Amino acid sequence: MPHCIIEYSTKLADITSAETLVNTVHQAAIDSLLFKPEHIKTRSIAYQTFRLGDHHTHFLHVTVRLHQGRTLEQKKRLNNLIVERLCTTLPLFDITITAETVEMDTTTYVKTTLA
Repeated sequence: MPHCIIEYSTKLADITSAETLVNTVHQAAIDSLLFKPEHIKTRSIAYQTFRLGDHHTHFLHVTVRLHQGRTLEQKKRLNNLIVERLCTTLPLFDITITAETVEMDTTTYVKTTLA
């Protein structure tokens, strides 16, 4: 845990790659020192069709789903680190960038691994 889910506008491919987005967010999660690197899972979803309420052309939203137990301060620090890394590492412009953490209900979460 955590699951870092990156949602972004497809047109961002003109500026950066999905792989770069995933690598940037994944490294920020590692650098937060909140998780063991081998437990972090990061993936991306591109949206071709969307509407934004502001004047920006692109959007980038990161949801970090994690088990309960992190403090509010730790979650804020993680979100700030992710947004900061995206802003300073990538050549982004005309974009709204957001991040949030969502605590998963560990009593109902199910995981299985098949080999």
